Amino acid sequence: MSPQFTSKSYDQSLFLLLLCVCLTYFGCHASIQCVESERDALLEFKHGIRVDRCGLLDSWSVTPDCCLWSGIQCHNLSGHVIAVDLPTLVSYYSVNQDVCLEGTIGISLLELKHLKYLNLSRNYFGGHLPKFIGSLTNLEHLDLSHVGFTGVVPNEIGNLSKLLSFNLHCAYHDYDYDMKVESLQWLSQLRLLRELDLGGIDLSLTTNNWLSIVNNLPHLRALRFDNCNLSLKLPSSLSYINSSTTISTISLVENNFNDTSIFEWLSNLNGLESSLVYLDLSDNSQLFGSTFQLSNNTWNFLDLNGNQLWGSITDNIGNLSYLRVLYVFGNQLNGTISEALWGLPKLEALDLAWI
Repeated sequence: MSPQFTSKSYDQSLFLLLLCVCLTYFGCHASIQCVESERDALLEFKHGIRVDRCGLLDSWSVTPDCCLWSGIQCHNLSGHVIAVDLPTLVSYYSVNQDVCLEGTIGISLLELKHLKYLNLSRNYFGGHLPKFIGSLTNLEHLDLSHVGFTGVVPNEIGNLSKLLSFNLHCAYHDYDYDMKVESLQWLSQLRLLRELDLGGIDLSLTTNNWLSIVNNLPHLRALRFDNCNLSLKLPSSLSYINSSTTISTISLVENNFNDTSIFEWLSNLNGLESSLVYLDLSDNSQLFGSTFQLSNNTWNFLDLNGNQLWGSITDNIGNLSYLRVLYVFGNQLNGTISEALWGLPKLEALDLAWI
């Protein structure tokens, strides 16, 4: 016998339905203000900023609710700060040739225990990269590029095991590197990384193991080690089992590669034939050997300028049917240029000067 639906049970069901509607409505529309301790931490961070040329922090004194401050994002339900996004925008930087913020990165940021996104790029903080950054263990995106850091990259960065992207690219002047890495072992702990940029940092002490460590980042999509004083030593025991199957961008501009074993490494990466679309090996002036034996047909950008590559451009070039940009100027190529080059259907930019 089916249960009887009494007026009492109907009233109870209606009450519960109305309660759910109200909770949903107010949960979505109630004003969620930031957590007081986190607001105080942000104000403490502001006290460490000596110069604010762009007025990035002007709104921080208008309202006590830090969730409404410029560059701050809070969680919709808890009010916890989850993002601090205060870069000097490239448009401002290119016009004024100066940074927006100058000061120090204070330890008060540790109070932001739910922080997932931190971008302070193209400002100026100077000094060493603070070790306490490694305690912001919920970070998923960290961009501290071009902020004037010096010294050694601390191993504590390896504690940020949830990182998906990490950009520490720094400027260098006349090969006088301001930052260096003594060991990349900390990088092996960042197993979720998709994007990594250590450009301008001296990695010369990592020659023996940087390839092994990079090969064990299974989700890596973009690798940028430009101007890193980096050499290549290809171990015979190098494992490719855990290497990324999704890497699409590799930039290794202006390093110290002296033979074409870099191409052997590239050809062994898992899935590279179907994923890599951007390869820049330009200005490795000691990169010597024969190339254009590469079979990858998914590239749309290939830059090999400023090396010492020799040989001819053979019919294999016709396999690069997606290629849009090809730069090979400043090499030692000889022989004939295959007519297949002129038949590439998507080619938009080509430079063969001084080959």
